[in-house]
Amino acid sequence: MKLVDIEQGTPEWLEWRKSRRMASESPAVMGMSPYGNANKIRKDKQGTSKGFQNKAMAYGHEQEVYAREFYEKGHQVMIPHCAEDDDGIYGASFDGISIDNKRILEIKSPYHGADSDRWRAALEGKLLPHDFIQVQHQLMVSEADSCDFIVWAPDEDMQIINVKPEPEEWKKIREAWDEFWPTIVQRDDKDWAEAADSFRSAKAEYEAAKAKMDDLKEQLIAMAGNQASGRGVSVSKINRKGSIDWAKVQSSLLPDTDLEPYRKKDSSFYRVDVEETQ
Repeated sequence: MKLVDIEQGTPEWLEWRKSRRMASESPAVMGMSPYGNANKIRKDKQGTSKGFQNKAMAYGHEQEVYAREFYEKGHQVMIPHCAEDDDGIYGASFDGISIDNKRILEIKSPYHGADSDRWRAALEGKLLPHDFIQVQHQLMVSEADSCDFIVWAPDEDMQIINVKPEPEEWKKIREAWDEFWPTIVQRDDKDWAEAADSFRSAKAEYEAAKAKMDDLKEQLIAMAGNQASGRGVSVSKINRKGSIDWAKVQSSLLPDTDLEPYRKKDSSFYRVDVEETQ
């Protein structure tokens, strides 16, 4: 492990993260995060995402210092620090690391305190799956003996779970990143540039034409009443019976039924998006 002398939350820190496979990103890369997906991480790495912080994120950041101070009263001093592995590929931002580098600290301060899945899991001595992956990534980078994972709710005290390294999970993390990382590279060769520019132009023209068609459609409907035609255009009102909400049927009448045997075969498709630039 190499400690990195950089302050968390600064522009330098954000730039450093772009070229590292970070612990907080691993759950999304592995499809386990409730807060984002691999495409969000891709945009972060490419520098095309927009900065965003909701109330829960702001609260967690605000409470971190209080949680660490409370922890240190009964345990050892933990210093916030950044680090990367010896190859400079994997990174982590620790909420705290011991002076001897043998223990790390990860703090979670759920916005809803004790009325949260994190707190309830901690009461059973467990981590939520995405938190577990983040901590294992941190242990992989730090090579520490363990991580004290704490869930902090000021009105309810603190839950502490000591997490040990599980190298088998590290293998899964590396495999997911090895598959994902090549997708970050942005093409800028002549053929791609021409096709991409043409697509962006065509999409803009299509959206403008569609908006105009929608306006004209509303205008014709307003003039037609229930039905009218002329100049090769007809307007007619069609009544359609509502479809059955099968998901509601299943949850209401067959809540314990295993639906997997009735699932259709998996399929795949391509989606082409025009990304907003900052």
